[in-house]
Amino acid sequence: MLDPAHGGSDAGLQRRGVQEKDVTARVVARIQDELNKAYDVEARVTRVGDEPMRAEERVECAQEWNADCLVSVHVTSDSAQTHGSFIHPGSGRVNRFLQQYLNQGMTEALDQEVEAGETESDILSLALMPAILTISPVSVKENESVCIERVVQAHVRGLVQAYNLQRATRTIDPPGQPVACQPLVYDLVINGRSLGAFAEEEGLLQQIQGHIGWATTIQLERVRTHG
Repeated sequence: MLDPAHGGSDAGLQRRGVQEKDVTARVVARIQDELNKAYDVEARVTRVGDEPMRAEERVECAQEWNADCLVSVHVTSDSAQTHGSFIHPGSGRVNRFLQQYLNQGMTEALDQEVEAGETESDILSLALMPAILTISPVSVKENESVCIERVVQAHVRGLVQAYNLQRATRTIDPPGQPVACQPLVYDLVINGRSLGAFAEEEGLLQQIQGHIGWATTIQLERVRTHG
């Protein structure tokens, strides 16, 4: 789960007419796009607009989706002293493992050493899954798109290495046509008995509705499909 920091009336860092909330939204949208298109992973974001979100709401988004990790993305000026990744004090081995690889990706893409530290943060303290907060430099003196792309690649490299993400196998249509991605398929289990796999939402919902009221348990298990 990718979390673009700030939003709404919380603009974050502001410099020369640039607001951090807008930059983090652009960065996260690009990270999500690259991960989903190029790798066998499904990346989601906590916010896509400019709505304000409390830390609890951001963490809830990640928990509802059963995310493997939560990455809260922040940016700052290149002249700031603090760049790097941060975890909650006392974090366990999995968080430190994630931090190690994210910092490696940031160092490579940003071409500079970055800090691996700890910080008191609501979003980090509330998260039940591995969670990390990143702060990346964005210069106001050079092309903004170039800076943002470096930050995007820093996160993509780190996440690919941390989770050993594999390149996606997809059928690519001719130029100008959309990419044919595999559909989401779910196995429906009623009272411990599988009723089969469903790719069509309408058929799945009809089966569920037909069992509501008498079924003891109704479970959905996502089935991974391969092209």
